[in-house]
Amino acid sequence: MDATTAINQNKPLIIVHPTELIQALKELSNKVNVTVETLPQAVEVLAYVFK
Repeated sequence: MDATTAINQNKPLIIVHPTELIQALKELSNKVNVTVETLPQAVEVLAYVFK
C-alpha cells in the first residue's frame, strides 16, 4: 500500500524520510500521523503505540 492510498483510506501512517527531504515531502508529511527520520525512531513510535 502506498502513502496516498493509506491516507485516502484513513489508515494510520508513519513516514520515514531524511531531514534533507523535509521540504520536498512537506505536503505529504502534513497528512500522515507521524514523520520520523530513521527506522529506529519508527520502531520507538510503534513501541509507544502498542505499550
